[in-house]
Amino acid sequence: MSPRPISKLFPLLLVLLFFVPGQARASAFDTFGVESRVQALGLTGVVCTQSAGALFYNPAAMAFLPKGTIMMEFSHGVSEVDVRLAPRPSGYDPEAYGTRLAARADNTKLPSLFGISIGTTNNFGLSWLTGGLLFFLPASGVGAQKTWFVDEREQYFSNGVRMELLGERQQTQLFYGGLAVRPLDFLALGFSVSLMPMSKTTNDAYSPNPTDPSDLDLNLSVRQEAGLALTGSVMLVPYEWLKVAAVYRQAQYYGLSGANVVQVKGSEDTDDYPLYQPMDVAIHYSPSTLSVGASVELGRLGVYTDATWVQWSSYRTAHNEAVDFDDIWELGLGLELLNGRDVVRLGGRYVPSPVPAQTGRSNLADNDRWLLTMGWGRAIKVLGAETQLDLHLQAHLLPQRTNTKSGQWAATCEDGGLLGPICDEDPDTAGLQTGNPGFPGFSSGGFMIQGGGTLTWLF
Repeated sequence: MSPRPISKLFPLLLVLLFFVPGQARASAFDTFGVESRVQALGLTGVVCTQSAGALFYNPAAMAFLPKGTIMMEFSHGVSEVDVRLAPRPSGYDPEAYGTRLAARADNTKLPSLFGISIGTTNNFGLSWLTGGLLFFLPASGVGAQKTWFVDEREQYFSNGVRMELLGERQQTQLFYGGLAVRPLDFLALGFSVSLMPMSKTTNDAYSPNPTDPSDLDLNLSVRQEAGLALTGSVMLVPYEWLKVAAVYRQAQYYGLSGANVVQVKGSEDTDDYPLYQPMDVAIHYSPSTLSVGASVELGRLGVYTDATWVQWSSYRTAHNEAVDFDDIWELGLGLELLNGRDVVRLGGRYVPSPVPAQTGRSNLADNDRWLLTMGWGRAIKVLGAETQLDLHLQAHLLPQRTNTKSGQWAATCEDGGLLGPICDEDPDTAGLQTGNPGFPGFSSGGFMIQGGGTLTWLF
């Protein structure tokens, strides 16, 4: 079969693949997915997406969709995941430890999630080209950002330990746009670009009274930019009953960088004038991934599976600090049974934690996750249009995990770095003195329940 006239598009695909920046923490799609059919099939969207969710899972799959689709999904999740702190032994408090603004406490308030996903795909009347858009809007609002420290510095703020890869990471807006081309009946290539805001700021401050820090004159300068990340994929459908696909997704996060430049009256002749306070924030980090998947649909039964390599070794904390995470493999499986007009779905997924044991200075709470998923679907008509109604329910089980700090410590907090042993905050006092919220240890675990429904109009 002769290829279709797409030669003019290949240079654009190559430019996007090699030159789109890979920086734009995990998102709601990373954890819970999008599109109820996929969410009921163990998040195996690489080979079972049937609407605009393809922009996230596998852009090439858009080429095999109907002429046009419009998708709307409502989803809600609740969490019973917590971080419990081991009791602090006596004799380890640094100077003025009792004056911290917040008392050391467990973290039992992992936020719930409610959001709306809206997307569309259309082939523009062409048999070889399909485009699409996909949005996710969390009920928590657009642009919400939050940072925290993962070591002893957090004692001056929340004085606790947070789940590093869950919680606020799911509460960020998402946007995807992309194209798929189909040069042969059995072959499609696709890409999508996701957008995340990037901010740069330089703030000028003047303190006319060095003995009164509350008296401060401040000018703000903030510039908004767009951070882009590419997802590229290839999909083969050699037989009507068989699909095979491979997908690569670049890392992405919300970034804030810049500095405060502070002038303090009376210090003009010192080496520290003006005072320079840099800031470097990386929020909502989603790592690079490589997925391969296959599906078999024979008669009334469909089987869907995928394996996803996740490059967590490149992870950055909210303050853009490197940590020693492991790369992992996620495994998913889904089963679908057609019964007349109804479709019943079951699935599962295993997501091992990339976070090593927290025996030193850092407090990065995370757990393995076992997903059990189920769902139901039916083809209906809405205002005369062919419509697919799909419902899903997920249970995320996080087995209990306990981290205990080792008996070693660094002489000062400048020794060993974030990945070193717990540090002594008062070197002039004999023994270890630390206000690290995670000392002498902490445990985490629990479960999350997420469900929702999707309406997909086909035209």
